[in-house]
Amino acid sequence: MAQDVDADSREAKVKAAIIYKLTNFATWPKGTFEKKNDPITLTILGNQNLFDEYGDDHELKIGKHELVVKFAASAADIEESHVVYVGANHSEDFFSTFPKTPEGVLSIGDSADFAEMGGMIQISIKNGKPVLKVNVDATPRGKMRIDAQVLEFSEIYKEP
Repeated sequence: MAQDVDADSREAKVKAAIIYKLTNFATWPKGTFEKKNDPITLTILGNQNLFDEYGDDHELKIGKHELVVKFAASAADIEESHVVYVGANHSEDFFSTFPKTPEGVLSIGDSADFAEMGGMIQISIKNGKPVLKVNVDATPRGKMRIDAQVLEFSEIYKEP
């Protein structure tokens, strides 16, 4: 039991770091931010362990933007966000509420079919290592741009 908690905690730490790094490699559409230092809001849907990794005093920045982290128990609870992380058990809820990720929102999730469902970036842990899958059709549809450096080490998914 303690090993499961430790593994879950390690996985949450890894995913929190990956989400933060990915956010640094994303470009939002013009007009998303009124001021150059407006905060970037990350909403974590349904993964309390991941939310807890950020803590109340994380003081993280994305360029000149403070990173504000919120938790949502359901997709209906998601307010204005720039990044939404969708926990594995919440993909159906997210995509039934938002059939297409809204413009100007970077969607990241860890369900096995997140990219295929229309999400932008899927995170998997395979053999203890993170693996990314980027849906290259979803990002332009959401008016988002993912830096080529991320694409170089990611599995690419193109919608049929």
